[in-house]
Amino acid sequence: MPILLLFLLFGACFLIYYYVISNEDLYTRKKPDKKGPFDTIYLPEDLERDRIKRMKDEARRGRF
Repeated sequence: MPILLLFLLFGACFLIYYYVISNEDLYTRKKPDKKGPFDTIYLPEDLERDRIKRMKDEARRGRF
């Protein structure tokens, strides 16, 4: 009798596991899509501002 209960317990655990795996969408969150580097538009003003900022930082550190 105890072995029959053990098999029933294993069977119930397997059925629960199979149900969760087959309906995975209900129990997990979808990861947001990663945006690649080409999804960003760099305007000339932004590039010029970053270049000037980088030059100021290098001058402050003593590099030229």
